[in-house]
Amino acid sequence: MKFNVEVVFNERQFKNHILRAYVDREKQKFPVIKPAIEARVRDILANALLRSKTYLSLASADFGALRAHFGLTNASQKATSVVQFWVDSIHIKHYPTKKGSRFDIIFSKSDFSDVLSQPYAFQEATPSSFSLPWLKWLLLEGSGTIISNFHYTSNRVTQKYSRTNTGIMLPKGTWRVPAWAAGTQYDNWFTRVFQENLHIFHQAIYSEISKAL
Repeated sequence: MKFNVEVVFNERQFKNHILRAYVDREKQKFPVIKPAIEARVRDILANALLRSKTYLSLASADFGALRAHFGLTNASQKATSVVQFWVDSIHIKHYPTKKGSRFDIIFSKSDFSDVLSQPYAFQEATPSSFSLPWLKWLLLEGSGTIISNFHYTSNRVTQKYSRTNTGIMLPKGTWRVPAWAAGTQYDNWFTRVFQENLHIFHQAIYSEISKAL
C-alpha cells in the first residue's frame, strides 16, 4: 500500500528551465537525502500511532478498552510490535513531475497480510488453545458480528475469571469490534492515523529537500 505526497512548485514564480534544473538537482540528491526523509517520516508515524486512541485503548487496563474486548495478554507489547512493524516497513520513492516532484510513501501490503501473519497479531485463548486473530478483526472486519451466541461483559464480579482481569465472554448475544475502532481495508487504525498526518509528512519531506538543495 502507498500514499502519494506531491511537492508542487508555483510555475508563476519559476520559469520552466529553472524549475527543470531544480527538479534535476533534486533527483540527483534524492539518494543522499532519502535516509533522512525516511527517518523523519518513520518518527512522525511512530509518534502518531503511539498517541492514537486505538493504541491507548489496546494498552489500557480499563474495563471497556479494546484490550479487554480482545482479551489481550501482553497487550502493550503486542500493540507496540504492530506499530514497529509498520514503521520499519516504510520506504520512500521519488518521481519527477511537470510541476515538481512526487514522493510515494510505501508501507506494508495493501491487504495487511504481512503484519497479520506475525505472531503478535494473534491471542491464544485458553483452555482451547485457539488463536484469536484480534488484529485482523480490528483492521479488516468492520463493525459486523464476529462472534455469535456470546457477548462481552466487564465488571468486578467477573474480572477474576478473565485472563486480562477486565472482562469475559458470556453466552447469548453477539460480539463485534466497538464501532469507533472498527476498520476495513482502506479505513482502519493505520490508514486513519496516516491520513490525519499527511500534511506533517509533506512538511517534513519539503524541509529535508530544502536543507539538501
